[in-house]
Amino acid sequence: MRQSGATLQSGGFRKAWSNHQFEDSPLPRLSVKDGGSINVPLASDDVPSRSMRLPDSLPKRIPQLESNRGRTSQPRKREVEMNWYLVALKKYAVFAGRARRKEFWFFMLFNTLITVALAMIDMWTGTYDEDVGLGLLSGLYAVAMIVPSIAVTVRRLHDTDRSGWWYLLLFIPLIGALVILVFMLLDSQRGSNRFGPNPKEEPGPGVVAPM
Repeated sequence: MRQSGATLQSGGFRKAWSNHQFEDSPLPRLSVKDGGSINVPLASDDVPSRSMRLPDSLPKRIPQLESNRGRTSQPRKREVEMNWYLVALKKYAVFAGRARRKEFWFFMLFNTLITVALAMIDMWTGTYDEDVGLGLLSGLYAVAMIVPSIAVTVRRLHDTDRSGWWYLLLFIPLIGALVILVFMLLDSQRGSNRFGPNPKEEPGPGVVAPM
């Protein structure tokens, strides 16, 4: 009987039932023909040939499954997250333009992690000053991050269509910091504003722009 679509054809395995063991036989080979059929030639003719209907999309999915084997998205995701920190560093003293929430918060996240790691190194090496709350390495890093921290905050304010002068609210104890925190949590203003185009409409770090 003729069947359309992908078919699985097999001859069978020769079995030696004595001592509950199988005789040595060549492993089946899998080949995909252009017509969409999967042939599995086996080593013996003791078992009648059988045919089983398979989904038509199976031969098309085999190359895709092979290409995705062993791949994980977690390392790639971490790499992209780290790239947001590097983007802010590349704009070290750039106060113009806009910065989306990912750029600001990932910069602050990695900035905090690096500061803590350097402070621990200072403690181990004996260069940590408890009175100041910083050590040699963590202190130098904190000084170096003053300018990019202000710059990315100003660009984040621009992203919500606010002037960078709002940054001066941080000099008001408690209340000013809470207001700036709320501004940093707000979503980007849709479309372009007076400070530039929406950064969400541009490809992020690690993303290839379409041709």
